[in-house]
Order: sequence, then C-alpha cells, then structure tokens
Amino acid sequence: MSAPSNDLQLLKTLDSYSLVHTRISDTACKKFLNHLWYIGEELVGLSFFADDEDVSIATKRQLAAELMKPAPASTDVSLKRAQLQRKDIQSCQLTDLVTVNTHHFFGYLEVPQNFLNNDPDKWNEDEDYVRSKNFLQNLTVVNDLSERGVALIEQYNSILTKDEDQKQFLLQVVEDHRHRFPDSSKKTLAAELDTGNE
Repeated sequence: MSAPSNDLQLLKTLDSYSLVHTRISDTACKKFLNHLWYIGEELVGLSFFADDEDVSIATKRQLAAELMKPAPASTDVSLKRAQLQRKDIQSCQLTDLVTVNTHHFFGYLEVPQNFLNNDPDKWNEDEDYVRSKNFLQNLTVVNDLSERGVALIEQYNSILTKDEDQKQFLLQVVEDHRHRFPDSSKKTLAAELDTGNE
C-alpha cells in the first residue's frame, strides 16, 4: 500500500531539485501535480494504516486530531482531490488533506473507527485496527487491471474476426469453457474429460 505521504515526499524532493536543475524540476513537478487525482480527502485515510516508517506516530496523532475536529457549519462541499499549486508544495502536509469527508473512507470500506480513541502508539494492539490494516495492505488497484483487461480483449477480439456474430459465438464458447473448466488443475480436467467420455 503506497501512502499519500510517500507521494507528497517525492513531490517535495522534485521541487527541491530546482536548486540543481530548474527546468527538469519544473517539468517533473508540473507532470506530477497533474496526477494527484487519487490523493484526496477520502483516500488520505490510507495513511492511518501506513507503517510507522512511512507515516510517523506524531503525524498519525495529527491526522487523528484533524479527523476528530467537528464539521464546519458551512455546507460547502470540499474538493475530492488535492489541488496543489507549485508554490505550496513545500508547505503542504499530509494533515492538510484530512477533512470531515475522510470519514467516508472508513464507511465505504466498513473499517471500524474505535482505534481513533486510542493513542497511535497503541493502534497496533487493537485487533480491529490490525485486521483492517491487513485488509487494506492487500487491496488491489482494480482500475488499471480492468482497463488493461478491456484493452486486451478488444485487441484480441479484433484480430480473430470482424464479423459480430462470430465474436458473440466466440465469447459464448469461452464462457462455456470457463464454466466447464473453472481452474486448470489435473483433477478438474480429468473429471470433465471422464464425464465427456461417458
């Protein structure tokens, strides 16, 4: 699990590189700033579960304090993603991204929030926290995999045939094959072949 803190640190390093080579630093920061869509007030919740070497206990205390602040009276909906300007890179802290909407992160993933009542140096002793941390560290980013899968099947589909009826028939054959052979173990293959020979 890559914590947003790692990405903020990388961005600060790229910004500091301007002392060595301004043009490279400017280009790299500009590109990186355009890709902060995933660092937002909800996903900053991952930082609560980062290892202590990635997000310190002191920072986790600040994150928890920000999260526990009462919601502002204003009904304005805050932005869902980080909107950093180049001039603000060095001053931006992880805690700046925590808002009342960070609670949504815990709700969406059904992560218990009881651990927030304890000091962060005790979080690893909380059973719910440890279970949630293990769950979150094993999450798979689906978007990239899905996009690659769709692109692969579209490319494969167009190579085999251009006829739409043939494409539909091919997909039905693949679906039937997956149903008959859910895995590639010898036992499954032998059982299906024995059934077919009867």
